[in-house]
Amino acid sequence: MVEHDVRKLMRLGTSSTALILPKRWLQDLGLEPGSLVDLFFDGSAITVSPRMSAKGGRSEVNGMQIFVDLSEDGVGVGAQEIVAAYVEGITRIRVRGSEREISALISELNNSIAGFIIVSRGRSLYDIVISEFPVDPNQLVSRSVSIVNEVISAYSSRDLEKADTLIKEFRKLYNATLRLVRSKAATAPPEETPKLLDILTVMDKMRELITFLKIDGVRMPKVALEDLGELFRAAIRSVMENNVRWALKVIQFCQTSVCRRHASHIVNVIVDLAEVALRKCVRDRACRCKHFFPKVSKASSE
Repeated sequence: MVEHDVRKLMRLGTSSTALILPKRWLQDLGLEPGSLVDLFFDGSAITVSPRMSAKGGRSEVNGMQIFVDLSEDGVGVGAQEIVAAYVEGITRIRVRGSEREISALISELNNSIAGFIIVSRGRSLYDIVISEFPVDPNQLVSRSVSIVNEVISAYSSRDLEKADTLIKEFRKLYNATLRLVRSKAATAPPEETPKLLDILTVMDKMRELITFLKIDGVRMPKVALEDLGELFRAAIRSVMENNVRWALKVIQFCQTSVCRRHASHIVNVIVDLAEVALRKCVRDRACRCKHFFPKVSKASSE
């Protein structure tokens, strides 16, 4: 959760201005008088980021933790290393590369992650700083569901350019969700962990679905894509609403030969999505349905 406070800038001496930060925030970050911080200005906002402490501590979490050399690894591999670091929660990465390599790297990263800035350190060294945003992971899942629906519609209308743009947007949301959920899982109470795992499962299955659509979507008939879209929406609805009856209907329909002839590998992913609702039902006991919690009549118990 992001905390908010309003502070007034103070004059310091004859030509400087100072800002007093809340003491508790500094304590939580392991900062004290004399600690070094980085300042970043993007033209509209100033960001203060603590540097890694040489002695360890809280500030080390947000510090420089990996180094990527584009001249050795190449831009493609370097981008994958940075995306992996992003997903693992690292907020600052140092990169060595030429201006051409850095420009190519920015293009690669813009397709995979959001909210980063690159700061030149001179001598072909750059820092990539990741911004943190207070977002509910369920909001990211909801937006991802909308994108998957739009991707299916784009392939149905043979708008491949729109499909590619949507897939890039999904990739950013997918990586952002992984980063956010992994961070929450580290401090979440045990009862919250299954819910976070469900979010990861749903995102992984949607990623699989988009991957298959990217391969086969352009060749599939419009009616098949429309049917798969209906099945996907029903499966997602069963998960979001914890509706086991919808999940069972999806699974039963997906077992028919009419459904399987469309694209069995895509249908399998939709079945996996519906099964998330079944697991939630068993785990949470949220739905007292006949399939898992049958009522025992008085006559049969005697």
